[in-house]
Amino acid sequence: MHAGAPNIDAVAEACAAVKIPVIVNGGVVNAEVAKQFLEAGCAGVMIGRGAIGNPFIFEDIQKELAGKTVAPMTAQKRLQIYLALIRENVAYYGERIGVNRSRKTAGYWINNFPNAAEVRGKFVRLDTLPEIEKLLEEVLAGTPLRANNYKR
Repeated sequence: MHAGAPNIDAVAEACAAVKIPVIVNGGVVNAEVAKQFLEAGCAGVMIGRGAIGNPFIFEDIQKELAGKTVAPMTAQKRLQIYLALIRENVAYYGERIGVNRSRKTAGYWINNFPNAAEVRGKFVRLDTLPEIEKLLEEVLAGTPLRANNYKR
């Protein structure tokens, strides 16, 4: 897995060296990075991991490149969206598989707010939608987390 900032200079060299359109992928996590790639000569950008836990990245980048201001996503809104996604997973796959699939992306969704690590730690040990709903709804309500209150 790649880590670190993308090498914009190397991409600019590649764009200058070829006569075909260069579409870059990797490290595109916001409009600033996308803009740097486009200014380096890329014909386009593809977004991969930057969209995990942030499905609005496409619209946000489009708006920012058009000069519009994008309001930052609050932790509460993120959790509301994630809870809706979990519910959709459970409705489509059934509870066991839907909950398991949701665990795979928990680290991307449950981050950047106080006690996020604790919430993730509790989340990955839950097996049912009602347990997850209780945990996330208490987090959204600002209720302090209680040990072993979510698992049956």
